Amino acid sequence: METEERQNALCSGWRTAASVLLIRIEAPYVLKNANGTEVRCIAHLPDFGSSKGMVIGHTTRPGYEVDGALKSAAESRGLFYTFINADV
Repeated sequence: METEERQNALCSGWRTAASVLLIRIEAPYVLKNANGTEVRCIAHLPDFGSSKGMVIGHTTRPGYEVDGALKSAAESRGLFYTFINADV
């Protein structure tokens, strides 16, 4: 499962990449689902994925399970979503 240290490292990596690539990013990002529950994301890239942007979650081995709450919240808000392997 996710630790705060891992989440912080992933967010920092995305902020560094955004700076180098000159793209907009919000990291970390909190997405609210349809009933107002907050879902933590690694990042939101407002200019990628869909007209409302893309949110990024993470997955790890061995099962590469994804956060269903993130997926559902993104879909309900019209956002594209993706999951990255946090181990690499």
